[in-house]
Amino acid sequence: MKWRLAFLLLALAGFSQTLTGQTASRSSVWASDVSLAAKLDPPQKLEQFLIRLPKGYIPIRQPGPAGSVIDGWAGEPRADGTRGQVVILRFSPGPDEIVKQADMEPALLTLVEGFQKGKINWKQEAVEHGVINGIPFVRLRWSAVHSSLNRKMSGFSYLTIIGRVVIQLSSQDVEPFHVDALRLAKHRS
Repeated sequence: MKWRLAFLLLALAGFSQTLTGQTASRSSVWASDVSLAAKLDPPQKLEQFLIRLPKGYIPIRQPGPAGSVIDGWAGEPRADGTRGQVVILRFSPGPDEIVKQADMEPALLTLVEGFQKGKINWKQEAVEHGVINGIPFVRLRWSAVHSSLNRKMSGFSYLTIIGRVVIQLSSQDVEPFHVDALRLAKHRS
């Protein structure tokens, strides 16, 4: 299958792909706010995908669980040492596991549990279902207080399954800087 990823999750970038047989029920169509496109760098290649990151974000290395690939980027460090982050996790379940679109919501909830470590006063919104450029996604927004920084932060996570590959796109930042990141990532329904 030929991949053409151009999904415009404005803080992250736009993915699009020619898909056959992938449909999303009970989903709204999410479209990006193109007026924010000037805040993104030009597209860059990430394996078979293209991604547009917020201007000035640089690659950061993060270890991933066995069998997964994690690509991360971060904004310039601020005076207090904090910075926004964008992370893309890709993995394929074991050969005996069957992966289907119905697995997206449980997979997202399981992966987001990992974000809760080191945070207190965790709050998350209900999982939403949507379609971006014909690709079904689920998304979740959250807020918490980072324990060691004692700073309120917010984030979001999108997840889709393409073939046997699970793709999660996430971003987080401390307040008040999170507003721009979440605004870039928000899609109109």
